[in-house]
Amino acid sequence: MSEETAPQQVEKEVAKVEAAAIKIQNVYRLQNGEWTDFENGEVVDKADFYKIFHREMLSNGEQVCEIEYDKDGNELQKTANTYDENGNVILHELFTEGVLVEKTEIVYDEKQNVIKETREFDEGFPLTTFFKYDEEGRVIEKRVDDVDGELQKKETFAYHPIWKDKIVKHVLLDEEDQITIEEDNEWEERSGEVKAKRFVVRDISMGKYRRTEFFDPRTREDKIAIATFNEKEKVQEYVKIIFDEKDRELEEHSVSVNDSDNFIVYYTYDALDRVIVQEQHQGDKVVSKINRRFGNEGLVELIGIRSFTRGSYVDAFEYEFHEK
Repeated sequence: MSEETAPQQVEKEVAKVEAAAIKIQNVYRLQNGEWTDFENGEVVDKADFYKIFHREMLSNGEQVCEIEYDKDGNELQKTANTYDENGNVILHELFTEGVLVEKTEIVYDEKQNVIKETREFDEGFPLTTFFKYDEEGRVIEKRVDDVDGELQKKETFAYHPIWKDKIVKHVLLDEEDQITIEEDNEWEERSGEVKAKRFVVRDISMGKYRRTEFFDPRTREDKIAIATFNEKEKVQEYVKIIFDEKDRELEEHSVSVNDSDNFIVYYTYDALDRVIVQEQHQGDKVVSKINRRFGNEGLVELIGIRSFTRGSYVDAFEYEFHEK
């Protein structure tokens, strides 16, 4: 997990834990805050925090809206979803500083499959995506047209004959209906689960080739889980994962031909096997560190971030729940 994506993924995971019961989630931020001020379980006094996110969820965990604020309480961005009686999102809206800048209207068929998405922007140029399905309800084509019905791009999908939800071929085509990218995927059963075996990507428009092989690091002496090769069959990148005696991921090593892309992520767990410390190293430097503290509901109540690119801050979470 990269430094840039870790905080965002944490926030998404927080919203999903026990999501069926959460009604409202508020996130308060202490900019330049240090985890050392809270690592001993101190009660959080949010006097110096400001509200950065407000999220509302349905009882099934689906998000109704998310609002992001600046330090002065002004709304920066808002996303809002409208649902139909079947629980499907039929309208997604994006606001910037209170102004609607983008909306997507979604249409379903009688089987509750998405058949059309129309995306409009404040500057115009609406795009409509049409979906086609096979007899088993799987998407086999996505076609994006402009307002005049002219093709902008298209994707096609083919599936495994046995593991029917697994895509074996994914093709992207341009506005001329010419193939630009081909992806071929292979799958296998390991430890009772269907997992990726090999992904091959051919970027025809750029003349590039990439093959990614997937392994079970537990059965390999070198602990390699993923390896990526170029058209000359030379390794461009590999990921090594080390587990502990409880089969928990302790270390993730990402090694690339570009030394600047190399990093190691270390994980520390609590007694309930939840990650409470996540630390990313590049060489002898700690480039990011994420600390987590969980509350009585089993939800994250505090996250501390320290990063070269994002600075330091502490986020505190508050929840309201739907009645059971």
